[in-house]
Amino acid sequence: MFVMIVLLGLLMERRYSLPGSFTLDPAILRRLNSLNDLPGREVDLNRILPLMEEWGTRHQEETMRLGTGILSAMYQRLEVMLLKLAAIFQISHDQTTVITPESFEEAVKAVEYLKAQLPTFFNDEIQFGEFDKAVATILKFIKKKGRAMKKEILQGTKVPKRLADPALQQLEEEEEIKMVGIPPPARGGRLGKAYEYIGEQR
Repeated sequence: MFVMIVLLGLLMERRYSLPGSFTLDPAILRRLNSLNDLPGREVDLNRILPLMEEWGTRHQEETMRLGTGILSAMYQRLEVMLLKLAAIFQISHDQTTVITPESFEEAVKAVEYLKAQLPTFFNDEIQFGEFDKAVATILKFIKKKGRAMKKEILQGTKVPKRLADPALQQLEEEEEIKMVGIPPPARGGRLGKAYEYIGEQR
């Protein structure tokens, strides 16, 4: 969510004007309305599980090579986008939610195109500040660990405390993470605190 908000904010700073009017194709509009009226159903991924595993392994390897930062965070979000696109392609094809290999491959083409464009877009068009990079780095660290104490976050990310504290607060407000209590050790002591990733639970 944070990354998309940052991108939208940057894009909104550009001067852009919408056309004066739009003409909607009635046939396309009817088709979209009919799809929108379909009852909600669970998406069935059984037919594409091997394809998902193969693509996911390759995608994770590519993401890890990017290191930490906004771009790698964007790459991770593409995993979810892939499945959403596959479901959209499938329901527009036959109004079912049983994802076929054909629909999955169409979604892969779209996502791979985005992956090919993102590095150039980031290098040429977008400049992120120190704080934005800190937020993305901390989010990735907590997501990988599942749960981490502040000391672990500071040591593991090398983000200075002056940036880490407001970054953690922002991630909490955006409901990407939450603070949880850690029981004291058996020998006694105070209740500890940690940050837990919850972004995918929303």
